[in-house]
Parts: sequence; C-alpha cells; structure tokens
Amino acid sequence: MIFGPVEFVFGLEDTEGREITSDSILNWWKESDGKFDENVFHNTVSSCAKIGLSVKIPEPSKYFNQASSIQTKGLAGIETSEIYLNPSYKGNPTYESYGVLLHEIAHELLGHCGERKYKDKKGNTKLLIHNRSNLTKDIAEIEAELTAWIVFGKFGIEKQSEVYLANYVMGKMSAEMFDMVLITKVSGMIFSMSKKDWKPRIPTQREKLRDNLRKNIKILKNHLAKVRANNYE
Repeated sequence: MIFGPVEFVFGLEDTEGREITSDSILNWWKESDGKFDENVFHNTVSSCAKIGLSVKIPEPSKYFNQASSIQTKGLAGIETSEIYLNPSYKGNPTYESYGVLLHEIAHELLGHCGERKYKDKKGNTKLLIHNRSNLTKDIAEIEAELTAWIVFGKFGIEKQSEVYLANYVMGKMSAEMFDMVLITKVSGMIFSMSKKDWKPRIPTQREKLRDNLRKNIKILKNHLAKVRANNYE
C-alpha cells in the first residue's frame, strides 16, 4: 500500500462566500516561525539510508504517476524502500517538508508498509519492525501523524496536525485502537535520527520482554473490559 497524505479536495478558490483573510486559516499548514536547521533534515535523510530507506524528490511526471492528487505531499511504500517528497520541496528544506518527511518515515517504521529489515556493519540482516500493513488507512494515517507531531514537540515546535487528523478521526475511535507504545518508541527513534552520528539500534532482550509484558497487560485489560461489558448487558 502506498501512503500519501492529501489535505484538500477543493481549494479556497473553488468555494463561494465572504473573502477569507485570516492567516491562521489561509496558512493553517505552516509551522511555527523561526529558522529551520537544515542539518536536521539532511541528517535524517542520511539516517534513513542506514536502514535501507531512500528519500527522493523525483521529477513531477514520476511523482504524480504515483500520487493520488496534486496536493499529495509525500509518499511511502514506493517499491518497498523509497520515500518520495512532492517536487515542490526541491531546494532548501523547511519545517513543512521536514514534517512531511517525518510522517512518511513514521509509516515505514510503524510497519504500515510491511516489515522493515536492514543490514548491520557485519552484513547481518536485522528485523527493525514487523509487518503491520493490515491496519486500516485511517488508523495508519493517525499513527503516522501522531508520531510526527511528537517529534516536532521534542524540538519545541507546535506541529499543526489538527486539520489533517480531522480527515481520519472517526466517531467510534478510541486510544486502544492505536499502538501508543510503538508510536512513542518510533517517535524517539526518528528524533534520534536527526543526529549526525545516529546508528540503528535493536532493542535488548530485556526491553523486548518489557514490551511483551506491556502488550500482554493491554490484551488482559481489553479482555476484562469485554467481560465486564457482557456482565452488564
């Protein structure tokens, strides 16, 4: 499955009514003001290569052959190991292009595009994330954007994710539908990838046992909740 966020079906110029002049509405997607450290972007791209991910800004014809809309800002899952950014991002990196990059990396590292493996310095194949491509698109998009939002927060930047998330949040959704433990781990990993000397790290056996325990507790809680619900019916 190819993941690529789409913000609007219609532009403001396609609507009728009083002219909108509010900058917070016209430019809702713009992140906080300030000078963006381009090294953060470039280091993250270099770190992607260390786990077999290639980040590209292809020619428009190649990009839009894959994209579902001209407003699609990025794509993950291209030939299993490539991330495409919209051709409009050619040039100096910005908060916006970095946010899109984070979102697409999150799809990969959350397992939305299938399992992710990489080779260490000794040539040994390591499993980085198992396959979670069976999630619905709504769940996958929310997980990826939440991850990007958390990473921005670690930099002290308020990411404008509300409008994007509103496209996917459904009435009956609850926190139990998302793997918040994995989202937290992946956001920490992506944040670390912004450093020049970042190296892939596989969880220790102790960490794996701890995560398995958390998952088992979560399963038990869900089971108990269902039992209680049945008892009250």
